[in-house]
Amino acid sequence: MWAPREVDYFMGRKLKDGDFGPSGLRYFTKADLGADWKMLDADVVHRADKLAQSVGVPVKVTSGYRSPAHNKSIGGAPDSMHVQGRALDLWFTDGAFFSNAARYVSQARALGLTGIGLYQGKPLLHVDNREKPGSWAKLASGKMVSLAEGLGRAAKTGAPFALIALLLVLLFLAVKGSKGPG
Repeated sequence: MWAPREVDYFMGRKLKDGDFGPSGLRYFTKADLGADWKMLDADVVHRADKLAQSVGVPVKVTSGYRSPAHNKSIGGAPDSMHVQGRALDLWFTDGAFFSNAARYVSQARALGLTGIGLYQGKPLLHVDNREKPGSWAKLASGKMVSLAEGLGRAAKTGAPFALIALLLVLLFLAVKGSKGPG
């Protein structure tokens, strides 16, 4: 069961200048978050900032807020949390993402990030703060699938994604019960 964390007071508001500096975000800067940083939900950014601090490896934001037009042009999901400013895609640049992904996912969940997405063959973790917890896998073909289906496909290709997906499935079931991805 998800429990409130110290960052909960950011719920429901956009980032502002006061979120940066010694008493605010410690890892990400305005430049890291992109030109539309003021469109981002403060809660998800503060949680992702704590995640970036906790993993101990370089993390880069590759996508934050997306306008509906931009989201459509890149093939984003029509109901993408990015369009609401409630999602970040994080690129782990340490070269060891695949061996550490389960730990990163576990830390994200512990910080109250409720949406988690993995991308086959990329050291990329999608995080968001949706109301109903959910997780997924995106295959190299671009197809979005459940983690179980992604695991089966990845196992056939022998990609390192298979181990990540298996660990994520086990973690998700352990944390949220046996409801499966939402």
